[in-house]
Amino acid sequence: RFVRCGGSSDGGDLRGHGSVRVIVFDLVRTHAAFLPHASADSFFLRGPACDVLVMPALVSPQLVLAAHEYAHLVVHSMGVRLPSWLEEGIAEFFSTVRISERETLIGGDLPMRRLALRQDAWIPLAELITASTPMRPDRKQTNLFYAESWLLTDLLIFSPKYSSRLPQFIGEMASGASGAATISRVYGFPLAAVDADLRTWLRTSRTAVPLPRMSAVAQNVSSTSMDEFASQRLMADLLAACGRFDDAQTVYRGLENERPLD
Repeated sequence: RFVRCGGSSDGGDLRGHGSVRVIVFDLVRTHAAFLPHASADSFFLRGPACDVLVMPALVSPQLVLAAHEYAHLVVHSMGVRLPSWLEEGIAEFFSTVRISERETLIGGDLPMRRLALRQDAWIPLAELITASTPMRPDRKQTNLFYAESWLLTDLLIFSPKYSSRLPQFIGEMASGASGAATISRVYGFPLAAVDADLRTWLRTSRTAVPLPRMSAVAQNVSSTSMDEFASQRLMADLLAACGRFDDAQTVYRGLENERPLD
């Protein structure tokens, strides 16, 4: 709901969304070769033919990475353009979702993110909210970016001091307003006060909240196998999507030589 408030009226229906390709690598070495940045673990790409979610093997029953990247898909499908910290904070928030036969929960703690915030020096809040990308010079700083983005988003969603004005804030940020000025205008606090509240929020215990029950919907699921040619074409598409155009061109030329009429 809080994402929808900043979206276009005709962009929020995922039923009208085109195809989504999910690529899961079972080997870390193979997966690393397709990452756009050394500090990335998974990523979402908006493509002309279809959107792509790329991630390592899904070993966690909670599917944290899958939920994170799917949140990016949802935000982009709604036509919402958000600053990097807020989009990543929303994705981190969605990564807390827990789905079972009895209930669906969202929110609560992210222990590794909390640990990073307790152990390392924070990125200054003014720098965080103006950054154009979550990728930092090293993995530790990148992890801090995600951790701070999650904590700030969690504060805005759940803190009684901030939650009532979240729809207005999301709407203004989606319209391209600047971070610090918008925070001060919407919430009435200077950035230093928000920073202090954020550090207090880190020490606040939190529990997940239940989501409304949804009726089961039958899904038609089918699976197909790929031959070597189709697999190589998929890898070339992924290389191109990651900006590795020279490597992609090499693979495409090999495919063209193999099947010049395809």
